[in-house]
This record gives sequence, C-alpha cells and structure tokens, in this order.
Amino acid sequence: MPWPKTSSLIIFVIAISAVMAIITNLRIAGYLTLETQLVAAYLAFGLNFMAAIVGFWTRFRLAWLSYLILSVVSILFLSSTPFAAAWILIKLAARHAFA
Repeated sequence: MPWPKTSSLIIFVIAISAVMAIITNLRIAGYLTLETQLVAAYLAFGLNFMAAIVGFWTRFRLAWLSYLILSVVSILFLSSTPFAAAWILIKLAARHAFA
C-alpha cells in the first residue's frame, strides 16, 4: 500500500471546505433545503475525519492529530469545517473591526 502524500490530503481537505461553502451559499439562495445541507455537513465531517486518520500514516502525525481535534471543535461550535470556520471567524472579525 503506497503512503499517502500530505499535499494530496491538504488539497482534498480544501476541496471539501470549498464544496461546503458552495452548498451553504446555495441553501441561503434557496436552491437547497436545510436537510440537504445537513447531509452534506455530516458527509464533510466524515471525510475530514477520514482524511485526518489517513494523515496519521504520513510523517506529519502531530499536525493531522491537531487537524482532527480542530475538525471536531469547529463542527461542534461553528458547524463547519476548519477552513470554513476560519473564514467565518475572519469575516466576523473584519466586520467587527470596521463597523
């Protein structure tokens, strides 16, 4: 079995976050139902979890463990993936700073 590449996993995680951002915007625009977004969110959480587990077989085990913890925390508190949660927090901070 070939070892997973960290760069491939990072691209995979960024793609998951991008898809979730698109799905969220489609739901806000009225094209998707809340139930569809919830299914996509659970799927994204599962894929993030699997990516972090696969990341344990790279030489960056500590980084992927941190990502796994960050994924669980961001899902519990912000209901989004870590990259999407970071984007949400940046937008909120900018809005608060320039308001």
